[in-house]
Amino acid sequence: GQIDLLDKKAPDKTSSPTHIIWRDTLTVVKTNEGGQVFDLMTVVGEASFIDDVQKQELHGEKILVWLENQEESARKPEASGGSKQELRRVLAQDRVRAVSPEYIIRKTNRLTIMFLPEAVTNDMLPAPLVANKPADPLVIPPPIQPDDKDPVPPPPVESKASIDEKKPSPPIELEGNEITITVFTLGAKKQLQELIAKGNVYVFQAGDTPGTKALDINGTLLTVKYAEKGHTLVVYGAKDKVARVEVGDSIVWGPVVTVNQADNRAEVEGNGAMELPSNKNIDGTQTSKKNSRITIYWNKNMTFDGKYAMFYGGVQAHENGAYSKVQCQVMTAILDKTVSFKEGQKDKQDAKIDRLVFDKNVYIDETKVDENKQFLQRNVIQGRELVNREDGRAHVVGPGEVRFLGKSAESLTPPPANAVAAKTEPAKMEWKLTNVKFRDTMDSNTKGDNKKATFYGMNEGVEVFHFPTTLINDKMDADHPPKDGLYLRCEILTVEGKQTGDRTTQTMIAQRNVTFKTDQYMGRADMVKYDESTDIVIFEGNVTLYQLNSVGQAQGRAVNTKKALYNRKTGKLDTEGVSSIRSN
Repeated sequence: GQIDLLDKKAPDKTSSPTHIIWRDTLTVVKTNEGGQVFDLMTVVGEASFIDDVQKQELHGEKILVWLENQEESARKPEASGGSKQELRRVLAQDRVRAVSPEYIIRKTNRLTIMFLPEAVTNDMLPAPLVANKPADPLVIPPPIQPDDKDPVPPPPVESKASIDEKKPSPPIELEGNEITITVFTLGAKKQLQELIAKGNVYVFQAGDTPGTKALDINGTLLTVKYAEKGHTLVVYGAKDKVARVEVGDSIVWGPVVTVNQADNRAEVEGNGAMELPSNKNIDGTQTSKKNSRITIYWNKNMTFDGKYAMFYGGVQAHENGAYSKVQCQVMTAILDKTVSFKEGQKDKQDAKIDRLVFDKNVYIDETKVDENKQFLQRNVIQGRELVNREDGRAHVVGPGEVRFLGKSAESLTPPPANAVAAKTEPAKMEWKLTNVKFRDTMDSNTKGDNKKATFYGMNEGVEVFHFPTTLINDKMDADHPPKDGLYLRCEILTVEGKQTGDRTTQTMIAQRNVTFKTDQYMGRADMVKYDESTDIVIFEGNVTLYQLNSVGQAQGRAVNTKKALYNRKTGKLDTEGVSSIRSN
């Protein structure tokens, strides 16, 4: 059967915008619950409530509607013994779905909607909503019943700005085994007070542009509570399946994920993960990828206020699709713009990580490969704290160390002029490790192709180990450097890396109380410079050099000079301004 309900506002009484449809039975009985009398309407068999005006539909195999009878004679003496019916409860069962312009329930086994009595006239109500403002998330409007009165629309306001008003957001879609909604009335508007969805919960909202999404939630239990300035959403996972909340282009996993729209704050208590788009690599350098993303794991908790995401306890992060990772105890990701958990991304561009701050037992491992996934170089940084600053500089608090493993040519010295036309074979490449240990701090600049780092350590608290190897964690004996090995100890060290093609060459400048040792020489100097591209070590200031024997002991003469150039490949030593030569 079908019942078409007349529109009371239509003067000709011929408009029938509301329809009740069923396949099997329709029954209406009086029922008393808690001293209140209700008309209980039950529709069975492919039941439907449809409102053409409000564009709302409710479908299920069985729909029950409770209407409370309220006497009108006290307020309207002219009433002829009739009564007003107030909608109090709707229960839909089996293969339930509901549609409205703002919200869609795709699938549920049981949907319960409770309607609280309207607030009295002198109650303090929240400020009226602005016209055409998008509805708050997850507010499921109730089906319109015969005796419900449509709210009177406000008078039109003539304004040029109305032409450019924001179009309505796409509807929010909801699924769950069992959904319970509590609705209260503010003036003429019905407003969500609480929503509870249980079992296989899924919430989705498409973005404003095709192919994007504003909201994507998976969990086993969802609760939504009303607040005037924004709802609070709590998504629960299960033992074998964590909750998942996706807002814009950011994804959060955890046992319990809480999103407070009023405070614009998201929290996860317990271990979880978060994936964010990023403008930067793990080490803070500018990424060259268009769609770079970083995934962060933790084992204590996470808080996110839309701009700053803070992670605590056993934090691990890696760059998706790359071989870069970081480990620390506390991590802060700073975004380039603020994410609104209520209104979404206003400028249609997702917020991205702009800076990363690492604290306590920091370990960064960045590996680069070529287009064939062949290893090119690897960089490891360790320290107590690492801060990436807005201008591209980074600050590391020691004690800590840096390890850089990459290829360099055995000899990149330019050939003589008469050999330009001759056929020359390319220089042979070999793997070398540069390991710098520092006691105090390290400051670096990560912008551009030339990366510069300065290490500080009082009382000769900076050490450098530079030697051939293919192992990132290999060690060199400072007392017995191997062939082509170099050991330095100083108070200030500056290392500059220049990117040339697919490899990086380094220059080093050591200052203050510099001691050094190679497989052939050892000594002291005010300053030592080393250029990896030429493999020449330059000693300046008050220089004292000792030649070493085969077991690494000083022998022969000690040379005091103002400047010395040592070619590590040929073993040749050139001096300038020799002041004395002493024999041992």
